[in-house]
Amino acid sequence: MRATPILLLVLCLAPGAKAQEMFLSAPRSARVMRPVEMPVAFRGGLSPLRDLPPDQIHDAYDADRNGVHIRLEATFAHESGVELTLPAFALRERPDAPWVWRVRWTPTRPGRWTGRLRLDAAMTRWRRQAEESFGPIAVADDRDAPGFLVAPGPAENPAYLRETRPDGGSRALWLFGACRAWVVKSDPEAGIWGADEGIDREKDLFPLLRSGGYNLLNQWMAPWEYMLVHHDRAEYWRRPGGEWARHPLPPNAPWSPWQWYDQGRARDFDALLEQCRDGALVRLLLSPLPHVALQNRSHPWNPAESNWTPEENPDRGNPEKCNGFSAFRAGMTVWDFLAADPAAPQEDWRSQLFDHQANFWRYLIARWGASPALGVWVLMDEMDGIGEVQSDWALKLGWWARPECDRWHANTLRLFRGELFRADGLRYAGDPYRRPLHSATTSYGGQAQRGANLDWDGGPPGARPDLMGWHWYPWWPYGISWSQAWGYVIDGVTAYSTAPIEPRPRLIGECGAPDRYTPQDRPSPIYPTLYHHLIWSSLFGGQAGTAMDWDDGKDFGELRWRRRSGAFSAENYPIDHVARIEALRRFLGDLSPEDLQSCLAAEARLRVETAPAARPSPAIAPNVSAPPPATAPRVLALCARTGPPALYGWLYAPEESVSFTVRGLGEGEYLLTWYDPWTGRPIPGLNPQSVRANALDPGNQPCLKVDAAPALRALRAGAPPFLIESRMARGDDAAFKLLPR
Repeated sequence: MRATPILLLVLCLAPGAKAQEMFLSAPRSARVMRPVEMPVAFRGGLSPLRDLPPDQIHDAYDADRNGVHIRLEATFAHESGVELTLPAFALRERPDAPWVWRVRWTPTRPGRWTGRLRLDAAMTRWRRQAEESFGPIAVADDRDAPGFLVAPGPAENPAYLRETRPDGGSRALWLFGACRAWVVKSDPEAGIWGADEGIDREKDLFPLLRSGGYNLLNQWMAPWEYMLVHHDRAEYWRRPGGEWARHPLPPNAPWSPWQWYDQGRARDFDALLEQCRDGALVRLLLSPLPHVALQNRSHPWNPAESNWTPEENPDRGNPEKCNGFSAFRAGMTVWDFLAADPAAPQEDWRSQLFDHQANFWRYLIARWGASPALGVWVLMDEMDGIGEVQSDWALKLGWWARPECDRWHANTLRLFRGELFRADGLRYAGDPYRRPLHSATTSYGGQAQRGANLDWDGGPPGARPDLMGWHWYPWWPYGISWSQAWGYVIDGVTAYSTAPIEPRPRLIGECGAPDRYTPQDRPSPIYPTLYHHLIWSSLFGGQAGTAMDWDDGKDFGELRWRRRSGAFSAENYPIDHVARIEALRRFLGDLSPEDLQSCLAAEARLRVETAPAARPSPAIAPNVSAPPPATAPRVLALCARTGPPALYGWLYAPEESVSFTVRGLGEGEYLLTWYDPWTGRPIPGLNPQSVRANALDPGNQPCLKVDAAPALRALRAGAPPFLIESRMARGDDAAFKLLPR
């Protein structure tokens, strides 16, 4: 987060008033939605940094109950009455630098702000509480400044996340997402992909995202890159060339793996958030503790190594890659981590463990929560991928066999919302910007079958994620056709769009299929057509954004070929997902999701029916040989919720003869325009046509029958044959807009 120039406010004290003990170096002016970093200074006999042990400098909740803690926070009050309370945090700017205190704040509205700085600190023999005022701060307006992501309110469109505006309102927006959960410069000799895995985010990733219009990036605090709590008694600081350097902590410094937050990695994460803001804003879907940090070696997904504890993998596990929380107790298990409970008695290890976790979340909120570039908190990215067993929602295995898991998830969610109290009545501060909370399951539990992991309801009512998630990794039996494969992928997306969960935003945060297994392999023809079908079906199925292909630099490929030699050069990787997003966005134009709803929704104004009717594909597991239906068309569309009826849609139809019926239209004239979804432009030579809704449905209401055959014929006539001349299976799908005249 870039530091803003600071002016120290010197407050004039009335005669007889006590001298100030704390100073927040607040600016006299700022700009709305622009982060500001402010130092905190102490004077006189107040010196928390001098007296506090360095392993407890982040201990706001006295987690180990030793009588030592520090809670320092600033409340910013707008003249309208809006308040933001932000925790302060301690950092070191260099390996050998001293600890300093900072507050990071982003004003959400223009106008006049004032504030208060509060301290509650305790050592074993004393406790000090202090409060000082600061301000005023004049915040200038910027109507175009991107704000924070938030969940929809009760009267707002429930299907989409929203972006806050400087006037205090918000607007719905689509999420165009990509996955690049980590970037490392691997040892070229470490594994077959070592030499090809690393990229330069600033030069290779963010320009690519911005050029294509992506606005969301799946980002882990991966154990080998950004995980702040680990087993190595050292910190990892980035060198100017990009390599990480290990800096051991002093031998006499107090240290525990779950209390020491790696300042080198944290400093580098500051730089990552700056890269997100250096141009059109790219927000992070951030997993602070991804499932691999809570996964045992015996889990069926993870036969090679564990990032939970070094003892599970003595041959390959490096201590800096292992979750520091696993050292909290002897023989600590992942399920112990999830047994943490703020309602337990204060002398109970479960309440103390929860407070250590709360200290960790508080630090993340304090250091990065004020940045609009942090889009969504991910509490659990794949709950079926933790521990030692693959969790199954239908069979109640793993996560769903243990009531402590749902309790932990609900408590942590309430903590971030500022709604959680511990046994002694202390409230956990939470995220003042109220950004959305997200958790996800995967298709490994029953694929896309009803009742499988995709139907997870989010946990107890009142404590469910703001953004529901599912990861779609389809399995196909041998011998199926390409059209059967595409149809099954689309059906899986649609299955999640229609999952019987509460009306709320939902997102396929990961998806994909291996396109090669070694750098020497030629990429499979499955891409980019698989990706094309994923993004169109998810958006027009009514999800919060596009399905996010897992581009981890190895067997699931990259967003686009790279401008350098190697396994992902244009010659070796002739794939361009960015062009697919560009085409989708070109079709959408300035269309907003604010007043749109999926025609699949129970309350939708318009209904779309195909002829012949599409049948859902059966769930396919690796041992199932029956192919899914190949030829039934799939039509997915969004319609206007209010006002004149309008329809925006996409269809997949591997056979030429396809038609669909739109029900719910009022009688009248409409303009139908067909588009090529591979370019996002109207189909050349196929002029918009005037159509009339005058046929009567069985309920004696006007409807419109649409023949898609002319559009598909036109697209197929100009499409080079798939696999022979092109990797893109064009001609089997089309997009359309139906607007009142």
